[in-house]
Amino acid sequence: MAQEILKIRESEENSYYMREVCNQTPIIVINTQCGVGKYQYNQVGIRKGELVVEFKLVVDDEFEDSEHIMHNIGEFCYLTAGQVLYAHKYFACA
Repeated sequence: MAQEILKIRESEENSYYMREVCNQTPIIVINTQCGVGKYQYNQVGIRKGELVVEFKLVVDDEFEDSEHIMHNIGEFCYLTAGQVLYAHKYFACA
């Protein structure tokens, strides 16, 4: 029981920090199998016991593949916390 409580607290803390990271840099550019798309942070959640970050596709003229991505993949993109941090690290180093 105590271990479950620790996991819940750790998950809540991780969610808080991930929300802070995403609020500071809410836009992310992802190269999908259907092209390059611009996504905006939407929310943080837990799926199958793992922290997941939801991003929503931003359709604008700057990214020509947006309509193609929307049609084939959908409006939302779900990334693990590790994937989000990697993307931000890559962006920061570029």
